[in-house]
Amino acid sequence: MEYIEKAPQFDIELIHFVDPALMHRVTSDDKFKDTYTQKRVKEQIEWIAECKVDAILFSNKLIDNETESV
Repeated sequence: MEYIEKAPQFDIELIHFVDPALMHRVTSDDKFKDTYTQKRVKEQIEWIAECKVDAILFSNKLIDNETESV
């Protein structure tokens, strides 16, 4: 993410967690319920926290695969 790359440099490890299947379902499946999305996101946050990370940064940026690469 560009804003992280521009941040002051620290001696830290950045780990990127993403659930591409969830992102796809949320953006393409009209019948995919918000309640399931909320449950899935809660599970993911808990799982990330169990990895003993010091901080969690949330982003809502969706990437258009045709115009931007990861």
